[in-house]
Amino acid sequence: MTAPNHIATFRLMRGWYGVDVALVREILPRVALTRIPLASRETAGVFPLRGRIVDAIDLRCVLDPDFEERRERPRDCPALVLKIGPDLIGLLVDQMGDVTILPDADRDPPPANLAPHMRKIVTGTGRLESGLVTLLDPVVALPNG
Repeated sequence: MTAPNHIATFRLMRGWYGVDVALVREILPRVALTRIPLASRETAGVFPLRGRIVDAIDLRCVLDPDFEERRERPRDCPALVLKIGPDLIGLLVDQMGDVTILPDADRDPPPANLAPHMRKIVTGTGRLESGLVTLLDPVVALPNG
């Protein structure tokens, strides 16, 4: 029998996604963003967290290259704070889900019909009682990943 895996789930646009909970440092119900002029398309801004400045990445721009930048995210939105090496990165999401167990038996490989830009980001899909979740590699999803 294989060991279960814990994932943190979240809603983004019209789907549910999950990341390995081992990367998650914190789940914040709201972060107050400060916009950065001339930042990359994916960088929504920064926010303070216990004396550190955390980059906020808008996953909508990463997952959907045609996403309309003009529809700005509210300045007050939920975020998953990930520890990637020495850095803290905030992934902005639409709604937080749960931290849940996803056994290997409920995991499937990425669908064969994924868009080319998604093939590196998506590590697979998972079957939960509430439905399907798309599993992401947040390190690859980052602008410099």
